[in-house]
Parts: sequence; C-alpha cells; structure tokens
Amino acid sequence: MIRHLLFWGMVSACSGPQSSPSAPTPHRELPDVVLVTLDTTRADRLGAYGYESAHTEHLDTLARSGRLYRRAYSPLPLTIPSHGSIFTGKYPPNLGIRANGDREGSASEHTLTEALADAGYITVASVAAFVTTRQWGFDQGFDQYFDAIPSGRDLWHAERPAEAVVDDVLAWRSAQAPDGPPRFAWLHLYDAHFPYLPPKPWLDEAEQRVYDGELAYIDDQVGRLVGAHKGRPPLFVIVGDHGEGLGAHSEISHGLFVYNATQHVPFFISGPGVEPGEIQEPVSLVDVAPTVLSILGLPALPVVDGRAVPGSEPKPVYLESYQLEQRFGVQAHRAVVWGDWKLIDLGRPELYRQEGSDPLEAHNVADENPEVVAQLRRLLDGFGFEAPQIDPAHPRTPALTAELEALGYMDGAFLGDRDGALPDPKDRLVLVRDVQRLEHLVLEQKHEEVGVLVEKLALQYPDVSEFQTRWAQILAMRGQTDQAIALMDRTLDKDPGNAVLLQGLAIALAKGQRYEEAAQRFQEASELMPFAPKLRVMAVVALLEAPNGQQKAMELAAAYLQEDPSDLGIAGVLGVMMVRKGNPSAGMPLLERAVVADKPERDVAFHVAASAAGAGQVERAQRMLRLELRHHPKNGPAAMALARIVGRGGDWTAQLVLVDAFLAPAPAQYGPSSLAPSPAMRADFLHVRAQALFNLKRYAQAQIALDEGLGLHPEHPELLLLGANLLWQSGEQDAAKLLFEKAKAAKMKWVKSDDQVGPAPKPAP
Repeated sequence: MIRHLLFWGMVSACSGPQSSPSAPTPHRELPDVVLVTLDTTRADRLGAYGYESAHTEHLDTLARSGRLYRRAYSPLPLTIPSHGSIFTGKYPPNLGIRANGDREGSASEHTLTEALADAGYITVASVAAFVTTRQWGFDQGFDQYFDAIPSGRDLWHAERPAEAVVDDVLAWRSAQAPDGPPRFAWLHLYDAHFPYLPPKPWLDEAEQRVYDGELAYIDDQVGRLVGAHKGRPPLFVIVGDHGEGLGAHSEISHGLFVYNATQHVPFFISGPGVEPGEIQEPVSLVDVAPTVLSILGLPALPVVDGRAVPGSEPKPVYLESYQLEQRFGVQAHRAVVWGDWKLIDLGRPELYRQEGSDPLEAHNVADENPEVVAQLRRLLDGFGFEAPQIDPAHPRTPALTAELEALGYMDGAFLGDRDGALPDPKDRLVLVRDVQRLEHLVLEQKHEEVGVLVEKLALQYPDVSEFQTRWAQILAMRGQTDQAIALMDRTLDKDPGNAVLLQGLAIALAKGQRYEEAAQRFQEASELMPFAPKLRVMAVVALLEAPNGQQKAMELAAAYLQEDPSDLGIAGVLGVMMVRKGNPSAGMPLLERAVVADKPERDVAFHVAASAAGAGQVERAQRMLRLELRHHPKNGPAAMALARIVGRGGDWTAQLVLVDAFLAPAPAQYGPSSLAPSPAMRADFLHVRAQALFNLKRYAQAQIALDEGLGLHPEHPELLLLGANLLWQSGEQDAAKLLFEKAKAAKMKWVKSDDQVGPAPKPAP
C-alpha cells in the first residue's frame, strides 16, 4: 500500500483566507496550469532578480511577462517540508513535517492538486528525485505520476535530469485531446542540487561556474516546455523550494540555517489572467496555492496559513530549521520577516534589513534596534509553533528506516544536556562547515577523507549520535568490528532506550559475524520500533547467517508472521527459506504474497520468476526479474537469468544494457562495496557481454570484454570458445582451431549445465 506521508492534518490552529464553497468555473474557461518547482535554486542567481551573469533567458522572460514576487521565502530549507507547504498552503509545523522523512500520517489534507481536480482538471506530475517520489504522498490527487528514479550514489541523491522530466510531461500532453479538459502539470527539477554536474555545453556557457551551469541547463529545459505550450498558453507557476548557501554564513549547501541564501527563492506567475508587474511585500511558499486558486477563480483550500497575493492584507512570514538543535545540540534557526526586517531569534539575535539595503544579510543591526527585535519576537511568538518533539525511538518512517539501514547510516537525537542554554550557531561555525564538508565528501566518494573527518567529529562531539554511528559503521567496514561494537556500547550507555543506537549496535555485531547477538539486538530494537518491520527481517536474516541458525530463523520468522500476517517482508524471507529447503509447495504461496510489497525482499521476485519460467510464463518471468533487479540491482543470478531470456529473444542490445548495468560499480559510502560480484561471477557476465557484442558484429569491443574475462578466469570454457570464434572470424583459422581444442578440454573439467546465452556461434572447425 502506498503511504501518504505528507498531507495530514495534525493541528487545527491554522488560519488564513477561507472561502465558502462556490460553483467552479466551467472547465472550458480554465487555462492549463504548469507548476515548475526549482529545487535548490537561489532567487539571486536568476537574471530576473538582478544577476548579471545569469544564463536564464527563458525563466527571465516568463518572470518579466508576468507577476514577479520580489521577496518570496521558503519556510524551511528542505525539499519535503517546503513542497508540502506549496501544495497545502500550510507551514511545516502545522503539517507535522519539519524535516525530510519526518514522520508518516494520513492523506486527509486537501491539496492544490485535488482542488484543481475538483474543478475538472486532469493532472500529471513528473519528478526528478527520491525526495519527491510518491513514497512521501506527493502523488495525492494526480491521475498520472512519473517518479521512476534510478538508483544513484545513495538514497537521498538518486535523481534524473530535467530533460527526462520534461519529456514525460510533453509525451503525456501530446496524448491528450486538444479540446479536452484543462490540464495541470507539475514538474520538479533537481539539477541545481549538489553535486553540480552540468552538461558541458551549459558549463561552457556559464564560463565554468558549475551552479550557474546547472541553472542554464534547467532554463533550456523550461524553454522546451514553454515552446510546446504556445498553441494553448497555460498559467505558468515557477517557484523554488529552497536555495543554496554557496558559502554564505559558512553554509555550503542548505538545511541548517535560514539566511536568505537558502530561503529567498524565485516565485513568479505568467499567463492568462495575470497582469505583468512586481510584488514587493514579503510572501511565503504557503501563499502559492491560495494565489493560484484565486487567479483561476476557484474556491480556496478549506484551512490554510497562506493568502492570495495580491488581494489580502500582508502577514508576517515564518521560517525555521531545527536541524542544528536536533542533530548537534546547537540553537535552532527560527525567523520572521515583516516589512523590511528579518529577525533570526537566537541567544544573540540577528536583525537584518532586506530588499535594497542588506539582502545578503552581512550587517546584523540587532544591537542598534532593540525595539524592532522586541516587536518581531512578539510576531514570531504569535505563530504559536512549539519546537518539534524529539523521539529517538521514532526517528523516521518505516520505509526510510529500511533504506537507511541498507546504507548503514542512522542519525539519532543529540544525546547531551538540553536543559541549559544551547550554544549559539555563531559559536559553532567550524562544526557547521565540517558537517557539510562531510556530506560533500561522501557524495564524491572520497572514502579516505570521509574516514579522517568522521573520526575527528566523533572524538570532538561524543554526544552527537550520528557521528558515533557513522564512525562505528566505518570501523566495521574496515574490519575493526570489536572497536565498532565497543563504540556503540559506550554510546548506548548514554541513552539506553535509544532504539536507533540499538539498531546501530546490531548492525555492528552482524558485521563482526556475531550473528546471534545481532539477531537479539534487532529483536529488541523491533520491540521499541514496531512501526519498522525491516528490523524483524534483519533479525531473521542475522539468524540465518549464524552457525546452525537456520531452524531458529525459520521459527522466528514463523512466529513473526503469525503475530502479523500482513508483514510482507517476513513472508518473503520465510518463503525464500522454504523454497531453498526444497519445500516450494509451502514457500511459493508466501512468495506470491510477498512479491506485491513496495520493495520485496531479495530473491522473492527471483523465485517467483523461476516458477513462472518453469510454467512457460516467459513474460511474467521477465517482469518478475525486472522487479527483482529494480530493488536489488546486484542480484547476479537474477541479472544473468534476465540477460539469458533477452538474449534468446535476439535482442542483444538490450542484453548488453542489462549486463553493463550489473557490471557497473555499486555505490559505496565509505569504501569498496560488498555488493561487487566475485571474480568468477564477473567472468560469467563478461562472457555474456562479449557474446552479445559478437552477435552485434562489434568484434573489437567483444575482444576487450573477452580479454578481461580471461584475465579473471583463464580456463573459462565459454570464453575460450568465443575467443576461438573471434580468431576464426578474423581469418586466423589455425590459432582458432588450437583455442577450440583448449576450450573443449576446459569444458570437460568444468561441466556447465546452463544453456548458451543467445544464439551460439558455430564452433570453429
């Protein structure tokens, strides 16, 4: 079942414009609406906002032909909460979503998408990153949702380019009737997020400024979108979800502070019903949905924090980020913007003038204006937003917990004293810089530098649990499991009830091959976090690895499944165990149940595919193998089985794509990946690759793959046979005959029952 994590009503204290229901405008009079959200985009890097070095001509044209909001602010510098505000008109505290992956809830919020659907719109979305997939509820109200994000460097940074996002929407648009109902399309473009890797033409255009190059690339994709809509001009809504620090106030990226670098975002609307002009008053992302519905003449969302601008009285704008407090025990950034002033309320408050005077917030004038500080503090308190409750036992949603476990990374709450005054962030700028540098090093896979920095941070900040868990993970991956376990034990002593740390200890124990102890710790963590079913799976898997632990694993899995028959993860693990023990009549029904999970356990879909293939259901077998590889791309037997099926069908190009995907390096966080295939398995795949290239008559490339394979396995009979065929094809008959005899001799030593992949070339005579 798809979880809708974003749009849930926690608090009824929201205020804002509320319209009585009225008849919607007939759909034939409504324009199409195109919403483009620009992830990680600073307003001051677009030409329309005065940046002279910008290469954003298409965006600038839209801004200047429509209504530009000169001072738009994101309420929170993270993608999931800020997009929640865009679609619901509510501030993150009233949504209960105050960090990426904060928590889950029901789908009771009424969104902008649903309001448009109620008015007769057909709806489509195409998104570019994991953080906007349907897992977080963003598909709510959409008729079609394109969110097939390929596996990337890690969970949070899996993405796809703007070109693919635009392609989805344009293809969908072309399939709609020209005189049909109005259309609402949302496109999420993620390219400006770190790491900045603009394609070369746009990097050259931006004179090697990588961030500007990403924006130039995005701009051209927006130009494609605009060009495709000329025959039926839509209402274009362009808005940034948050910006990027780029070094301002020591913030390299975003998420920790609420300075303008990350909170001042582009926002402009262009199209039917919009008079060109500029809005100078401060506005928030919570104003986007009310403003769009107002322009269209549609009823407002029932309860919002935002307002239609222009057309309503100005309101203070709220901003927050509690990342510093929750993760590091440093004062959180909370801010309010009112008129020309912005207050960041800290132990040493920061007051800045905004538009025209100090937009970069270089001059803190709090000491000179105590009365303004007092006034803005009253406005900030007037929002009534309490600090988010920190509960280490419930740190993440189940799906995210499972993904983070797979990465071996878990961040918990700050373990130090919270009763006294926390340090002002201005006194912890070295920590701020180090934390961001660490994330960049991880993304750049600079493993040695990551290890040095994590060790330093773990020693300097023993009360920051994420540093301890990261250091323990690195130690375990280096084989220093005793040290990793001791570190996690010491950290748990400070907070014995912290299920996240308990989970980290279990992983360290498993890395140290202390599987029965690991299973026990996973079970304890599961009792503390019943909402995270992956922990039960990990307990069973740990027992499977223990000497003579298979029977205990089956008994534990059966007990878990009896306790909760809907646990598809446990059903999958138990089904795989039964099939492997030669009891498919008991295992296959469990696997058929488990294969419909959001992410089936490893080998579940593979065994369903094997059963389908045995029954002659080739199409289903292919579908199940692709499902297996979507979630477990380094499952060698599944990849080989699918490559063989595709090869037998004569599609050697597709076969080549599959093999290359498997042979590509697996993403690794701190060092060489344990997912890398063994030399023998890699040799098998190189044979398939060489065979496919041979069948495609790409002989030189086939020879390269062949040579690499023989370097790993010099007596591989199928590689030797293919080598003979390559020699024969090149006219070296004598050498081919000799190699063919060698292949036959090798075959006698290593009888291989599997069929030849693809149409086998005739043996050399």
